[in-house]
Amino acid sequence: FSGTYSVGEGGNISVTTGNLTVTEGATISAESSNTGNAGAINIHAGNLLSLNNGTIKTNAEKALGGNINITGKDIQLTHNSGISTSVKSGEGKGGNVTINASTYVALENSDLTANADQGYGGDITINADAVFLSPDSDITASSQVSGKEGKISVNSPVQDIVNAMVPLRESFLSADELLPERCETRDPEQAGSFIIDNGEGLPPRPDELL
Repeated sequence: FSGTYSVGEGGNISVTTGNLTVTEGATISAESSNTGNAGAINIHAGNLLSLNNGTIKTNAEKALGGNINITGKDIQLTHNSGISTSVKSGEGKGGNVTINASTYVALENSDLTANADQGYGGDITINADAVFLSPDSDITASSQVSGKEGKISVNSPVQDIVNAMVPLRESFLSADELLPERCETRDPEQAGSFIIDNGEGLPPRPDELL
């Protein structure tokens, strides 16, 4: 962290691990609160990166927002989690966010943002085999004042996980609805018949020869 009266840049953070969990309000951050640029965050999670009410962020007061680069097999954001780069004031550009994963899942109001104040919003790039977003989870690259939005590139099918599910019926199925009508309840004009003729037919007992 680069403090209020300093002009230096925020330091970079690099994490390489098999599994990384950020939960219960915890934060991984690289920030600058004066004229220095925010630091960058680079995370490589070989198996799972899980944010459960957790945050990964870079933030600059006036300068450039730091970049965030995340590589992992499965990346999951739940319960109001977030990955963000931001610039509080000035014309600095928001940092860029790049995610490379097999699956990216954001549920329960979990957001991915690269926002700025007067400068351009940062660019967001997601490269994944599958991306699942709940309707209340957003991906934004905006500028608060100038409206100079960053570029968002999602190189994967994006699925609305709520609409992809088939809702269950509210009532139980009735067997009568599934079975065909009984013969005697059908239209007499359409009724058929089934006749067994003993001559040249089946033997009286199943164990006897024809």
